[in-house]
Amino acid sequence: MSFLFDDVSRVIASEVPRRKMLGMLGAAFGGAVMASLGLRSAAYAQDSAVLKCGSGQIICNGKCCSGTCQDGRCCEKGMNHCGYECCPEAFICCSGHCCTCKTAVCFRGFCCESGIICDGKCCEIGQTCVEGKCRKSISPTNV
Repeated sequence: MSFLFDDVSRVIASEVPRRKMLGMLGAAFGGAVMASLGLRSAAYAQDSAVLKCGSGQIICNGKCCSGTCQDGRCCEKGMNHCGYECCPEAFICCSGHCCTCKTAVCFRGFCCESGIICDGKCCEIGQTCVEGKCRKSISPTNV
């Protein structure tokens, strides 16, 4: 209730036309009365309108979601939660980030996109591990 008094004081002290001030005071008073009666807020009314999601959908952060909801974030079907991102199912999650290709492995908290670890290092895409060193791959057409 002290917040209501502070808001009313602020409105009265401001340079607002009387009509607007009376409207704002009426809205504040009406909101306080409705809250004390246990009536739901306008924000709840918006959420309840969203409750009419299609079949197989869930409500996630006030929106319809056809996948999964985690920490108020929806990842659609075919996607997995990974930190603050949604990764395609075929890709891996590494330290809260999606690796950008299917061949990637998570190595020491980083995505090794080539998927080739050689002597404790991640080889670049197009390299292979030869005698403990990352080397450019030699394709049969180059031989």
